[in-house]
Amino acid sequence: MKKKLWVLALFTLHVMILLGQNKEDSKISTQQYSPEEKAVIQVILDETEDYTKMSFADLARKYWILDDKTYMCVAHLDGINFMQYKDELLARNEIAPADQVKVEKSNFNVLVNGNMATIYHNQVVTILETGDKSYSHEIRILERVDGVWKIHCSTVVQYLPH
Repeated sequence: MKKKLWVLALFTLHVMILLGQNKEDSKISTQQYSPEEKAVIQVILDETEDYTKMSFADLARKYWILDDKTYMCVAHLDGINFMQYKDELLARNEIAPADQVKVEKSNFNVLVNGNMATIYHNQVVTILETGDKSYSHEIRILERVDGVWKIHCSTVVQYLPH
């Protein structure tokens, strides 16, 4: 029972966090960013857009580095927190339903140092049917592999707005 609740919480989080993003709705001004910073931001936007088009495992294969250091950490407001590593990420075969949420990302802060990058941003997810909103701070660590930026680690922390 506990495992089923955990899986349900994980699926719900990803539906709320990653759904509904598309390039038309996410016109984020990247004028203030360097070409490398823009490339890192684009990886995050593309990953979000693709979430409703493929299983999470396929998404991880496309956008993530999958090794023993890969992880995703999520902290919910209700106290349900979890970490998933490579094998757990690759075991996730659900495909999220499209067009149920609107995702707004803001306040990108990108640091690129050689082949490593850290990106922080805020995210607001609105469930279209109810108008309910979920707010999160997100941090991702990326590494450039063969010229392509890939996500290595992800941390998502939900918060209540002031």
